[in-house]
Amino acid sequence: MRKLGITLISMVIVLMVGSPTLADTYIITVANTQAGHLGVSLVEQAYWGEGASHLQANMPNGQGERLCGTDDATSCESLLDSASSFYGVVNLPKCSGDDAENCVESLDIYSESADPAPATFMRMVAGSTVPASSSLGNPAGSTSSLWKAGGSSSTVTTFDVLVALRLGWQDGHFNLSGLQASVLPYTLAPREGQSPSTWRNSSWSNGVTHLESTGGTPDCYWVDKGECGKPLDFSPGTKVRLSLRISKDLGGWFSGRMESPTISVASISTKQNRISIDAKPVFVPQFSASIDLSNDPEKLADYMGFDKVEHPQGGGMSSTGTSGQHSIDLVSKFRNQTKDTASGQLSMWGFTTTAGVGECLGDTSKVQGVVSTNAMVYEGNAPAFVNGELNYKVGGLHYLEDGKSLATGTYDMVMRSDTARCLYGFSSAPINATVSVVDSDGQEKVAVTNVTERNDWLHLSATGFTFSTNKITAKLTQAKPPTPSPTPSAVSQSPAPKVSESASPAPTASKSPAAPRYIVCKPKTGKGKAIRIMGTKCPKGFLKK
Repeated sequence: MRKLGITLISMVIVLMVGSPTLADTYIITVANTQAGHLGVSLVEQAYWGEGASHLQANMPNGQGERLCGTDDATSCESLLDSASSFYGVVNLPKCSGDDAENCVESLDIYSESADPAPATFMRMVAGSTVPASSSLGNPAGSTSSLWKAGGSSSTVTTFDVLVALRLGWQDGHFNLSGLQASVLPYTLAPREGQSPSTWRNSSWSNGVTHLESTGGTPDCYWVDKGECGKPLDFSPGTKVRLSLRISKDLGGWFSGRMESPTISVASISTKQNRISIDAKPVFVPQFSASIDLSNDPEKLADYMGFDKVEHPQGGGMSSTGTSGQHSIDLVSKFRNQTKDTASGQLSMWGFTTTAGVGECLGDTSKVQGVVSTNAMVYEGNAPAFVNGELNYKVGGLHYLEDGKSLATGTYDMVMRSDTARCLYGFSSAPINATVSVVDSDGQEKVAVTNVTERNDWLHLSATGFTFSTNKITAKLTQAKPPTPSPTPSAVSQSPAPKVSESASPAPTASKSPAAPRYIVCKPKTGKGKAIRIMGTKCPKGFLKK
């Protein structure tokens, strides 16, 4: 049985469905968090918001946070003199015209065997919004958008698209520091008595203010007007193409949950790019565990940093993200406790900005590429370039939720060809590559690998490998151009000089086997002229001079 969890991803597109039911959709099950136990989970993606936009002022000297610029909240401009910094998350609206910026342009949902088919935009979900400000530098912030695609009664046809921009603060104005995007299939379900996601100011018991989001529900992607979007799996064979208009300030690498992606980046104005990513969704194995504090021989509670003195009765949940070395190590640590078995699979299509290191991979002046996997845990950043190889770590439990079926992995890296040439100092000639998957014991795993270069993008993939802690390595090569043979220069041969008896000895023959050898011969009688012939012996009646 597949379950679909509550991943808070910054871009959500919603499609509506006919007959598909929730029976096969994975809903994340919270592990035992009662007294005497500690639940442990991995949370997909980062928590940036719940489908509603907001800006906040961070106050100095422990004064907390203030909501600003949202609906009836205080204006951010009025807090410029008192705040130490600002932060925000704005969800991109649907593009409203040809000149619209930082928005969702289009969504295509189609079958692998068919051409891309545009989905129809239906509406934005209710929730907190943020107006654009030219003085502060923040784009307009909306909520998630709902879309409807064509399809039969047996396929998912409604999707929620959530694309969020994370805003930092520098030199007195907002700047774009990250992007997160997701396309989420859903079905409509009644939901009375709950409100859409909004942000508001709140206070701790000591009077320090902080922000909190209200509304929403953990088992729906969105809530609005007595109904909500219940999660569904993508229909088999579905492909998704999402096109965004995004500031050129946002470059570098994307980390994705998708398979076989293609990416295109086109300049549409002096400030904006159109970024389109086309890929298949993936099923990501999920992690959920519960530690019995009275029977913990592997000391997993200590590993998780659980304070038994402060919480002697236990209870509660410890969560961490799915990316980074800590998450990879955590899954390995819990391999025995979980019986090396995932708790379910989450149907996903999404991507987020990530970092690269070095002059070539760390260049954020343009989009460098996307690295994607269905692994339970993964490294998170762009591949590392070490000793001439591009390395990427992934990890996961060995079995799916039935405890019998093997979990198999997908890995894709799409990189600008000129980035590869920057790394290796290659010429413009075609690039070759090899891809291998090696486990923690150094044993190479069976995998189907593929390498292509097309339209100035290099695509490397590996599929079908099983999980432990794996290192995926790509090594790029380029055939050296053949060294051209030297063109022989024309040799002018002067006629043989007229030799007299007092002529100089013949020059020493060249050591080159191709060079002819000449000798000078004189008549034995001493009378007559000397002759110059090719060879080593003089003719009869002549002596070598």
